[in-house]
Amino acid sequence: MDPSQIGFGMGFGGNLPVSTSLMSRFEGVNPDLQKDVDAFLRGDFAGDTNQLMLSFTKALSDLQRGITVGTSSLPIRENLEAEAKVLVPVETPFRNRLPRVPGAGTAAAWRVVTSLGGGWGSSYDQPGGGSAAQMFFAETGAPGNATTAYASRSASYKLAGEIRSVTGLAQAAGMTFQDNFATERTNGIRNMMLKEEFALINGDSTATAVPFGDGTNAYAYDGVINLIATANGTPSANIQTSVGALTLAHIDAQLTRQWKQGAKGMYMLLNAQEVQSIKNLAMASTSVHRVILSDQGSATVGIRVQGYTHPITGEIVPIFASRFVPAGTMLFLADSGPQYDPVLQVDVLPTVQLPEYSMNDPIQGYVAQEIMPTAASPLVYGFIIFVMSVLKLKIATCVCKSTGVTAV
Repeated sequence: MDPSQIGFGMGFGGNLPVSTSLMSRFEGVNPDLQKDVDAFLRGDFAGDTNQLMLSFTKALSDLQRGITVGTSSLPIRENLEAEAKVLVPVETPFRNRLPRVPGAGTAAAWRVVTSLGGGWGSSYDQPGGGSAAQMFFAETGAPGNATTAYASRSASYKLAGEIRSVTGLAQAAGMTFQDNFATERTNGIRNMMLKEEFALINGDSTATAVPFGDGTNAYAYDGVINLIATANGTPSANIQTSVGALTLAHIDAQLTRQWKQGAKGMYMLLNAQEVQSIKNLAMASTSVHRVILSDQGSATVGIRVQGYTHPITGEIVPIFASRFVPAGTMLFLADSGPQYDPVLQVDVLPTVQLPEYSMNDPIQGYVAQEIMPTAASPLVYGFIIFVMSVLKLKIATCVCKSTGVTAV
């Protein structure tokens, strides 16, 4: 701006130029014409309105002909969506199925009843019979003795988490698009849920390599694959190895073993390979119609497996496909045991004070805690997302595991 145009209040002579809106569509139009148009819009124009409209139309035509989408560096608003698209699937079917309850202390301990006393022997499907013991007795005699048998179980709470950070520059630069700090926290919690799903299935308490340890020490709890073991009370018949090609007879046998132990709310957790194998077995059956024709003559080919009819009870056993279950492994799980107690349960240590009425409600236990910037990196705003929990297999007799299954 020429100094002579700055007002007297600034210490110079002359008047300030007439201000023009930055976004005015009349940018570059004759100033006199713009004044006349402004006066016309205010109702103060005293000249020839026809001549004004002709001049205005000509100026507008020149402006429209001069600016096109091909104009260099034309500031056109692009179609920028408000959120970045997440390409990672975040389904966690096994984690969603398990009850989560508040825990306490440094470890979870519980007892399981392995026998109510029995007395009918061991040659029947009904477990807990033990040795045969006298049940009927004479008027002046007594029946045999019976004692409940207990087994102790325990599992230590483990810390699982991840550290993330957002720099001040990234936060400031991204404010026109999204709140990077808040978005990163949300993404971190979603990623932590995926990590927990992975650990609940594949966790290994003896592994020292990452992600279960630091290379020297083991920090993880056992996932359901490692928990289903004879050492934890699972009958050896329930653990089938080197199965080979999957058959419907094998599935029937495993589901029957669960029924014998009193499992309720049974479900299968499988890799996509085994889900497709069950579909292929169903399609190969002569009792299934492979092609279904609609009234319009269009065809639907194939079937989608949602459940499996239990060979004993007739109930529909849901089938869940998990991306974290290794191919060739089949997990036959249940919601509850003979007395409707949970078979599997996640104990979570609360990190905040819970109200009394919430102690019986599901608790997720995820916490996002900010980390103070350091003097060496004052503009790096970090935070940790963590959960303190442990997976408990409370009724090991009601689960089965098959490994070494090959696709059909």
